[in-house]
Amino acid sequence: MASARQSAEDLREFGNVCLAKGKLDAAIAAYSEAICLSPNAAYYTNRAQAHKRKGVAGWARLVIDDCESALALDDKSIKAHYLLGGALSDVGDFVRATEHLRRALGLTAQTSVLYEADIRAAMLRANKRRWEDETAAAVESLDAAMPLLHELAEQLDAAAMPLHARASSPVGAG
Repeated sequence: MASARQSAEDLREFGNVCLAKGKLDAAIAAYSEAICLSPNAAYYTNRAQAHKRKGVAGWARLVIDDCESALALDDKSIKAHYLLGGALSDVGDFVRATEHLRRALGLTAQTSVLYEADIRAAMLRANKRRWEDETAAAVESLDAAMPLLHELAEQLDAAAMPLHARASSPVGAG
């Protein structure tokens, strides 16, 4: 009789075969069963990758949940930090996205991975989107402030008129 850990590992391997063939629902089911038998960071990240590839509505939330579970088991999982960073970027949480992508890159210094260039590209995209969002917010704030600035300028002009009128009248007149 196979142990729970061995059965989980067999399910992971089956999930990997399904993932490679594009049978994403079968891969997700296999990884889910493996997680039930023996929770492991690799099973969570593999399922996260399958959810990402499937790309259905809400995929980013599923990836975030799986990667956070993986990191609770192994906080040095490069794949979990990478996938989590990408999903966070997709939902607009660019600060956390860049933190996780930076962590993934830092971990690649200790362990070589084939997708290091992908991590760098994801970090650049997240930084670019963060900059675009911050720039758009700054422009929006400025646009909202312009009517107030014009009103203030008019009030200052109106308040300065009497002073200007007194300053232009001849000394001793009056």
